[in-house]
Parts: sequence; structure tokens; C-alpha cells
Amino acid sequence: MAETKGDDNITESEVIERYQRMQNQCQAFANKIAEFEADLAEHEMVIKTLKDLSEDRKAYRFINGVLVEKTVGAVLPDTEGNAEQIKQVIAKFKSELENTENQAVAWKVRSQAVLAPWPPFASQTPRLTRQEQTSRS
Repeated sequence: MAETKGDDNITESEVIERYQRMQNQCQAFANKIAEFEADLAEHEMVIKTLKDLSEDRKAYRFINGVLVEKTVGAVLPDTEGNAEQIKQVIAKFKSELENTENQAVAWKVRSQAVLAPWPPFASQTPRLTRQEQTSRS
């Protein structure tokens, strides 16, 4: 079993597995960001619609799966507050995504493994390139 330079007890397969985990984390963060951005777009559409209405007009809102009747004056500030919280969550996830991507790049460099799909275009499983495989022989 070949070992990496940085960690004497880690095999090539463990290097690949760790890199895959980091890539999976990045994908999970990207999916969550997309989900929250869709929620934010919905909130902004509601805010835009409610801003033009009278504050004493009836408005309906789902709260924990229950449709509740309120006024625009009560719903609008809540919706604006929720939109701000969603923006903060998106910023946090983007920061975590960037951090995880940086860690994955650092891990790839530190482990001296050139990770690429093998065979080309057949799967998303990272493997050592032919050049690295021949250089280790």
C-alpha cells in the first residue's frame, strides 16, 4: 500500500475517500444554498406584493401548516424578518462552502494525489491518473 507524505498512516484509498467526503459536503452545501435562494425569492415576491397593499387589509399566512388570517401590517414585517434571516443563512452556507472547497484543495495538494475520474467520463469516482500510477510503479 502506498502512503501519502503528510500522514504516514493514511493509504491512497483513504485519501480518495476523504477527498470524496469533502466533495460530497461541497455538493450538500451547494444544494442547501440553492434551496434557501429559492425560499428567499418567494419571500421577496411576497414582500413586493404586500408593500403596495393597505396595512389593514387581510392577509393569510401558513404557520406550521396552519393557515392563519392576519393583516398586511402584521405579515409584512414578519416576512421581511424571515427574508433577512434567510440571507444570513445563505451567507453562512456560502462561507462554509468556500471553506470546505479550500480544505479539499489543500488536502489534494498535501496528499500529493492527483485525483481525477477514471476511466474518463465513466463515473465520478476519483482515481489516480495514469501518470501518477506509472510514476509509482
